Amino acid sequence: MAFSWFKVASRGHVYDYVLLLGTLTLLTFTAYLQYQYNVFGTSYGLATFLPMVALFFIAYYFDHLGVLNLAIVNLAVWLGVSVTPKQLLIASNYNSETIIYTYLALGLFLLLLAFLTTRYQIKPHFKFSYQHYGVHTSFIALFSAYFYYDQKGIAFLWLIGVILLAFLLYKDALKHKSFYFLLLALLYGYFATSCLIELLFSVSDNAGGTFVLMLIYVPFSVGGFIYLLKQLSHKIKAV
Repeated sequence: MAFSWFKVASRGHVYDYVLLLGTLTLLTFTAYLQYQYNVFGTSYGLATFLPMVALFFIAYYFDHLGVLNLAIVNLAVWLGVSVTPKQLLIASNYNSETIIYTYLALGLFLLLLAFLTTRYQIKPHFKFSYQHYGVHTSFIALFSAYFYYDQKGIAFLWLIGVILLAFLLYKDALKHKSFYFLLLALLYGYFATSCLIELLFSVSDNAGGTFVLMLIYVPFSVGGFIYLLKQLSHKIKAV
């Protein structure tokens, strides 16, 4: 199979599944060697780094999105974190600055890779996978930092970071006509904006007035969000 920096036509579903099965077998065999014979000793980073390199090589050489997703997850394992959105939310282990900054660095790195794949046309169809994981990881890390520093005056800066990232994602989604990433940009941006407004309301000592304002804000903002989403959906389809 000749290597190409662009998308390569698949040889068939059987070929793709056999390749995916082979990579899963590689991971299983590596784990078995470590468990049974302690090949890597206490160098657990090496035990995850070598399979990660192999997975990225296989993904690019054989142009396989499934293997690429395994490689991205293995990259997260090597860093000691979970990268799947479901596990990010279930784990809820964000009470450490190290974990927060690790997630944020990983997310931004994946977003950078997503940008570079299209900017330099290096497997541009891999962009979605990088961006999918990068978006969720970055946004959740930013929100985690906001709640972690909630008692400090700089907490709102993390929300501004969310809004800026959401704006960049919004522009990119419109450019590439991606409703999925447009939806994510609006959702995360809406949550960040709502948190900022809640901060402004909480400045007042009038708890009753703040409660009434929130009761007014929530239904109107949700209605506005749905209306905006519908309008942007039509805009994407019209382009």
